[in-house]
Amino acid sequence: MNELLWLLYLADVVHGVSIVLAIAGIVVLIASCFYFLYHVIEPDGEFPPPRIKTLLAWVVGIFMLSAILPTKQLILIAAGLRAGQQALETPLAQKALRLLDKRLEDALKEVEK
Repeated sequence: MNELLWLLYLADVVHGVSIVLAIAGIVVLIASCFYFLYHVIEPDGEFPPPRIKTLLAWVVGIFMLSAILPTKQLILIAAGLRAGQQALETPLAQKALRLLDKRLEDALKEVEK
């Protein structure tokens, strides 16, 4: 049951986390542009500026992380599947499945007659 609560909590939080990551990616991208321009305009600056590849890797990483976060619907579907699986593993559910199987077999025998 604890696992289901964590999935539901994650479903509630994931949208906000994805927005924060997207905003952080935009901020780092803008900062990278200013950093690049500062080093290009500077007369004795190197080209390409130092650490620009690291900053661009951070931008790509942040955007990729925000893109691969699961949606709220997917997390809720996963929680529902997990709850259903746990319900089917109970002894009562096993008895109900056996009873259903027996009744279906009886009904098929009657139809074949």
